[in-house]
Amino acid sequence: MSEKVCHLTSVHRRYDTRIYEKECGSLARAGYEVVLIVNDENGGETADNGVRIVSTGLSFKSKRDRMTKGSRAVYELALKEDAALYHIHDPELIPYGLKLIKKGYPVIWDSHEEYMSLIDRKEYIPGAMRRPASLAFRTFYRHALRKFSAVVTVTPGQEPLIRDYCKSVTMVTNYPIVDPEASCEHEYDSKKIAFAGGISYQWDHREIIEAIAEDPEVRYVLLGPVVGSNYMEELRALPNWDQVDYLGKIPHSEVAGVLRQCSVGMALLKPSNNTFGKQGTIGNTKIFEEMEAGLPVICTDFDLWKDIVGKYSCGIMVDPEDIPGIRAAILKLTSDPELCLEMGQNGRRAILEEYNWGTQEKILLDLYRRVLDTAKH
Repeated sequence: MSEKVCHLTSVHRRYDTRIYEKECGSLARAGYEVVLIVNDENGGETADNGVRIVSTGLSFKSKRDRMTKGSRAVYELALKEDAALYHIHDPELIPYGLKLIKKGYPVIWDSHEEYMSLIDRKEYIPGAMRRPASLAFRTFYRHALRKFSAVVTVTPGQEPLIRDYCKSVTMVTNYPIVDPEASCEHEYDSKKIAFAGGISYQWDHREIIEAIAEDPEVRYVLLGPVVGSNYMEELRALPNWDQVDYLGKIPHSEVAGVLRQCSVGMALLKPSNNTFGKQGTIGNTKIFEEMEAGLPVICTDFDLWKDIVGKYSCGIMVDPEDIPGIRAAILKLTSDPELCLEMGQNGRRAILEEYNWGTQEKILLDLYRRVLDTAKH
């Protein structure tokens, strides 16, 4: 019989790209019996990729209820599975991961972000409570890290923060699943620049819109949901908002078609604790998605991204706060279709050769084999 492995999430949607499509999909193709437990009202199913999805059947209006009642419900379903290995994806599930460990199960913790500093910025925690809450979480988190069979990270900056507490740390980053046959023809002579993803402050949309004000022919194509209740109002109030084509959230199948009408991809991410300052992160998929689509990128001058963009000559790097620098980069690419074509093809080649999920799948499968073999002995 194949070994049963079980992924748990109380936060992410059931078809989450990293959890469902990449990790669970790879494990199912490798012959594991894969169960994914999620928090939603959509019921259970066996998906096309062979993953059996089990749902709590619950939906919560408040984060507090989700973190308490939802997490408990996920844990209770997990216990019923009696899997050979559990893999958890959300901080609120860490206490239940420890419960599983006490019952003798091996548990992998998948650290999607740098969680030790995130509580300092959680708006739902009253300001006066954030510092004490952060200190308490750090103490608990470091204790928990010692108990897990392995910790999975997504970017190099995480490892030094975790290695002191867990000996088995493995980076499985978020490179895209690639279709080598997908069409990547673009209208490189257009003056449309694009961003597809969550529309939030961290992605420098205000700076980009201000940067294109001096060239009224440039259009900024925005696709995706708005993150933050007032952010879109701030953007709409900019004098040259009429240069923006905001399409909202559209079906995933239609995104590629919109991007093919554009000539440049924008990936200006603000430095933060989660990017480890100017070191940057390769856990965020934006730059890789644009390269995969065959678009030249204008991106933040992170150290990690310099290694990629410099090696393959697939874009222009700028300081995300330097509006004149952003403007110059946009002008350079939108006025040179041949350069866009060359850089776009270079970026696509980089994804096919190096920065694709296939490289990470091997790492994930090796990790599972090691953890399961250790558990048996």
